[in-house]
Amino acid sequence: MNSPAPVVIIGGGWAGLSTAIELSHNKIPVTLIESNQQLGGRGRTITIDNMEIDNGQHLLIGAYTETLRLLKLMGHQESDLFDRQPTLLYRRTYTLPGFRLSLPRIAAPLHFLLGLLTAKGFSLKERITIIQLCLTLNRCDFSIAQDLPLLQWLEQNNQTAKIITQFWQPLCLAILNTPISIASSEVFLLVLKDSFTLKRNYSDFLFSRHNIGRLFPEPAQHYLEKTGATLITTERVKSIEQTNQDQFTLHLHDYSIAAQHVVLAVPPKQCHRLTENLSLLTPLHQQLKRFKTSPITTVYLRYAKNVSLDQDMVGVSGGILEWLIDRSGSEQAGIIAGIISGPGPHMALSKEALAQKVVEEIRTLFPHWPEPLHISVVREKQATFLCESGVNSYRPENNTAVPHLWLAGDYTNTGYPSTLEGAVRSGVACAKKILHNMR
Repeated sequence: MNSPAPVVIIGGGWAGLSTAIELSHNKIPVTLIESNQQLGGRGRTITIDNMEIDNGQHLLIGAYTETLRLLKLMGHQESDLFDRQPTLLYRRTYTLPGFRLSLPRIAAPLHFLLGLLTAKGFSLKERITIIQLCLTLNRCDFSIAQDLPLLQWLEQNNQTAKIITQFWQPLCLAILNTPISIASSEVFLLVLKDSFTLKRNYSDFLFSRHNIGRLFPEPAQHYLEKTGATLITTERVKSIEQTNQDQFTLHLHDYSIAAQHVVLAVPPKQCHRLTENLSLLTPLHQQLKRFKTSPITTVYLRYAKNVSLDQDMVGVSGGILEWLIDRSGSEQAGIIAGIISGPGPHMALSKEALAQKVVEEIRTLFPHWPEPLHISVVREKQATFLCESGVNSYRPENNTAVPHLWLAGDYTNTGYPSTLEGAVRSGVACAKKILHNMR
């Protein structure tokens, strides 16, 4: 075993990669260990049925400032990676009039308020009800006294059943991937504040020009290799041993690695498993046990290349589908991604039955479309942590009770939900704390 590596990062998802990039940028040698062959974690590209697709459809917005900063740091221009478009939320339903919200290019938060005032699908009274709540939130800086379940909080603030069903519920599922009946109002309102009140372009949609692998994991890998980082894939860390106060030994399958600092950039369950022998972390273990997970299901339908939504994204209400995304902008003309957020009866269906259900719903919405040529169902059963009310009370910090042992992951105390940006922010924050500790 060689001399201890300055920093060893366990986990090559977006949080681990972001930690590594920030440290490498500051000339700190890094070793990153990933159990899969491919980097990217829950945001990577996979191959199914000879077709490259993402392991879940992801959407970025302009408020993802840390993700955009790291991409720029690695030498990538936003315009090469994304098609930036002003917010356009369009939802179709089977039984009710649709909903359309378009935000004009004026200063925030006026763009959001004017967009709500001119939104289609709600009466003037209903639009004013939404605007009044947003004005109240703006006056109190989106701060609330108690983190109630979002549905309960909205009902207490005079939002009608239609407004909740057609407006707030789809936003909740898109942002938190958690049912509105149990979702954290506190986390939801923070995202709402950052997206719609700080800068106008923070609410823009960033539609990727490529698959998710080429968007971040591959540029990160190239950058880390160029800066001299050591990347180890298809290797799993079996256990972590604290050999003295400021040194660890990581035991892999048939060899070990010594480290001065260790970053656990893995989900709570794996984090618990790797540290269960460290008695100082008993309080952390109790926090980790409280985390639950929530699934995301993406159904990829391949049509003839001329089939299109005629816009990048369409919301759907009244069935099991939540969103349809046209992937022609990601170099995959004719491929439509159907997204089903969170848990529900669809999880009990076989992939074949679910695919048929989705085809039937799409056929109702777009009766002129031909039958799909191929369907692939991707279920990420533990796609996100369940962002339930009170979740911030047990989210851990980056530092732990064991000196030089750190955490990075979207579940840490970033205030953000389980998103790509949340993972990146956690990784960057972890790296900065390590750098401060090393000074």
